[in-house]
Amino acid sequence: MNQAVTDETRRIAALENDVVKFASLFAHDLDGPLVSMRAVLKLIDQGRLDMKNESHRSLVKSSKLAIERAQAIIQDMLKAAKIGADEFSMEKKTCNLSELIANSCHLAHPAASEQNIKIIYRLPKDNIIVQADSLLINRVVDNLIYNAIRHTPPHGTITVTGSVEGSMAVVSIQDSGLGLQGVNPEELFTVFKQMGHRTKGKHRGVGIGLYFCRRALEKMGGTISASEGKEKGSIFRFTLPVGG
Repeated sequence: MNQAVTDETRRIAALENDVVKFASLFAHDLDGPLVSMRAVLKLIDQGRLDMKNESHRSLVKSSKLAIERAQAIIQDMLKAAKIGADEFSMEKKTCNLSELIANSCHLAHPAASEQNIKIIYRLPKDNIIVQADSLLINRVVDNLIYNAIRHTPPHGTITVTGSVEGSMAVVSIQDSGLGLQGVNPEELFTVFKQMGHRTKGKHRGVGIGLYFCRRALEKMGGTISASEGKEKGSIFRFTLPVGG
């Protein structure tokens, strides 16, 4: 086969792979916000939305956050398309990590409540301030919380904690599922890596979201790792440089 033809075939294949990766990154992150919007629309469709109901008011708040999050992700996607299929934009500035975590927990409430899963977050009295890109942090925390929801059985618990250790902010998301089940933690962050284990018939695919989390955090000067919980479940831990 002509070398020029071979090189062109490889170039096209690489380009197609980049496009698929690019589209998958953003489609994956839009899935979470859509769950919150769907929950409110379901209540409206059934004629059951009652703004006097505290739970319903909470769902509406989550839906508003979801719309803002989806719009921000779409804008970031358009910016990334100009940069390159395997890149994303970043604007580091002072961010209130405590507030971003609280918003992500609230955003995930509808998805968790469908499975009667409780999300608990514990943060220091003083806000955790970091130097990072707030949109990328939103997407990272959303990814990790929704990943925890997928791995937590009904009536389970997800615990999100934040602290400051030296010059780094540390955030942990622990689920109450079956844990890593012997999977090499490093494999979890490989793009399109699918783990074939199942829990109660539900596929536990892992890949594009965690791959994005690692890339985004490293770009912001942070790290991410996964480990088994002491009693059950898995723990995803990430760090970011503090600063204000």
